[in-house]
Amino acid sequence: LVENPYSLIIGDDASGRMSTLMISGFVNKIYEKNDIIKPPVMFFSGSGGRHLTDAELENKSDEIAEKIKMSGTLPDLSGKVLVVTETIETGRGVLSLAKALQKLGLHFDFLSATISMKDDASVVSSEEVNKKSEELRFILGAESLIYGQVGTSASNSQLGMQGVIIDHPT
Repeated sequence: LVENPYSLIIGDDASGRMSTLMISGFVNKIYEKNDIIKPPVMFFSGSGGRHLTDAELENKSDEIAEKIKMSGTLPDLSGKVLVVTETIETGRGVLSLAKALQKLGLHFDFLSATISMKDDASVVSSEEVNKKSEELRFILGAESLIYGQVGTSASNSQLGMQGVIIDHPT
């Protein structure tokens, strides 16, 4: 965080709003202690992307890119952007955000509380998780994908059933 600071934080509104505010507060405390300029925070709806046609997704990414340019918070090309969301399953839901940043020529990372695996998985291997993470990073064009837990679509919707067991080889 200190050696390669973020110059902008973008939250996936509304599911990623709380996560974004918490991460922003954490980043700001670190940057304050190290005399680094605190990054501005912006919110864009990303969750509708999974229901958009390719043409609609392109239009939405153009709109987001334009809003970032017009906001006055556009980092220079040496800056890095952190995009925060709640859950990534296919990447399609936040693809418009990723495409907008690519159009602006910006480097970015994605931070997600959860990577969602297939619905029927109660135990997944660490290799499956790594493969899914790398696939999502590639789809989004992100430099890195940081996540907190692994879950399934089914487990994410059932109260008290969050996450899956990762079978780490011994």
